[in-house]
Amino acid sequence: SLRVSVSNAFGSGGWAWIDDVTIIRPDGHEMYINGGLTLQRMDYDAAIYTRGYSVIDGSWRSGILKPLVRGEAGLDHYTGEQQELPELAQDVEGIWLHNFVWGQINPGGMYDLYWWTDNIWRYGLHRHFKSFRDFMDGIPLNNGAYDDAAAWASHPDLRVWGQKDVIHGQAHLWIQNRNHTWKNVVDGVTIAPISGTVSLENMPDGQYIIEWWDTYAGTCTRTEVAVTQEGALAFPVSSLSRDVAVKIRKVQLASFPFKVFLPLVSLRAF
Repeated sequence: SLRVSVSNAFGSGGWAWIDDVTIIRPDGHEMYINGGLTLQRMDYDAAIYTRGYSVIDGSWRSGILKPLVRGEAGLDHYTGEQQELPELAQDVEGIWLHNFVWGQINPGGMYDLYWWTDNIWRYGLHRHFKSFRDFMDGIPLNNGAYDDAAAWASHPDLRVWGQKDVIHGQAHLWIQNRNHTWKNVVDGVTIAPISGTVSLENMPDGQYIIEWWDTYAGTCTRTEVAVTQEGALAFPVSSLSRDVAVKIRKVQLASFPFKVFLPLVSLRAF
């Protein structure tokens, strides 16, 4: 644990706001803490819920530096009596579970096991697990080269999480309209589609294939080609009302075997 205290010159009471804190361990590793503040409620935003615990307890930066499975996760009222939010029963599409599962694409490396399963069975929501699994299939996360994608989005309501491997020129991202939460849908809030640009920095120069995935169907819907500019790979996102996922890989130039033929030279002594 770390205790931070603040005092002023007069020794009187008051309030202090501390943000964007960085803590460096003695071994040089940066400790992860929630240095930025968010007003989004974790019980209303399942993606924030799983990411919050993942980056603190998981393997990224300050965790155990290995993949982690957390049991008995659940969205509740944070009261003394643990009970799942009853409002989740109104979300027949399972948007809460969808965002909870896809939120695990964050760089923390933690896999969450949800505790309450009544709504999952009642509405047949297991499909959300399969869609995520199909998307992640074949991504070599165990190669030791993946890190936080640290993607940048031009629109403040575009949430972009994922990981990238700059050594091999590949990445995977979940791009979400952060307003598309189960709570907003259940409450009938109008969610306006948003557009913007997503950018990945420090990617090797070259040409990239981008696969666009329907996160609800778990299928690739289209592919396109993008080219880095000054180490950044940027691509547009148009009219996003829910979320989408992308797989990115660098086009590798094919190598062909070749032979070198040299003329025969006759040497004689004169």
